Amino acid sequence: MARKVRRTFIVDPEAVERARNAVYWTPGMTLAELVTSALHEKVDRLENAQGSTFEHREAELQGGRPLQNMKKYMLRKPPDSG
Repeated sequence: MARKVRRTFIVDPEAVERARNAVYWTPGMTLAELVTSALHEKVDRLENAQGSTFEHREAELQGGRPLQNMKKYMLRKPPDSG
């Protein structure tokens, strides 16, 4: 099994409550397993929508307000598609 990492996220309270309820009522399920599964499923859908896996990022993600990060993203040149 792969090594696990600890991360901290700010999450919508309703989503957290729904997840806790799901884990409570699903024998053997843990919150970590639920979150890991949800992350894999979402990234799979994003990759399917773009038709390929995402390239490895060129730099670490930057914290901060999403709007500021989106402006940086929009100014970057897209990778060569050839």
